Amino acid sequence: EIVVWEENLPVVNLFITCSTQWRSSGFGATGMDYSAVLSVLRMKGVSKKKWPRLFDDLRILEDCALATMRHFSKTSR
Repeated sequence: EIVVWEENLPVVNLFITCSTQWRSSGFGATGMDYSAVLSVLRMKGVSKKKWPRLFDDLRILEDCALATMRHFSKTSR
């Protein structure tokens, strides 16, 4: 069971919705496709006023996800 604080729900939902929108190279994931994130924000009707905060929060989740992917990539070799 994972507990998400209510104030974090918008960015967690955005992260989950964009979970298939990763850019990758021969070395694995390199980051999220920000143009796809922008499309999701538009499609979901998120107020433009909320975009900067959501984007900043999303980048924190992205960074943590990339660190986790790198960690498991190294340990699985």
